Amino acid sequence: MIIDFATEFADLLVPWAGARLSAGTDDAEGNYVPGTSVPFTIRATPCQPLTQNELQMVEGGSFDRSIVKTYTADTVLNSDLLTYNGIQYKVMQFDDRQPLGTYQKVYLVKVQNDN
Repeated sequence: MIIDFATEFADLLVPWAGARLSAGTDDAEGNYVPGTSVPFTIRATPCQPLTQNELQMVEGGSFDRSIVKTYTADTVLNSDLLTYNGIQYKVMQFDDRQPLGTYQKVYLVKVQNDN
């Protein structure tokens, strides 16, 4: 049975701000010109920790705790930037669950501020 995720879980979905970066180009002198950022909004579940099976071991044998997941019926792409509760995340991977019920499971990594 297919689940209509956006309807069945509507009470759990919250707004996330997103930014999708377009591809950069080279100008007439061959200098790289970065692409523009296009804002968008999705509705998704709040951040959730990964399960033990989803944890990815990083070099040195430790687990990367800056990776979280969310579920959404909206479309996201790898490298999209999503912001929830003032924290920015980058989409690192998503599992298309469309055959199961019109949603995506999205893995996010927290964007570290270099300041």
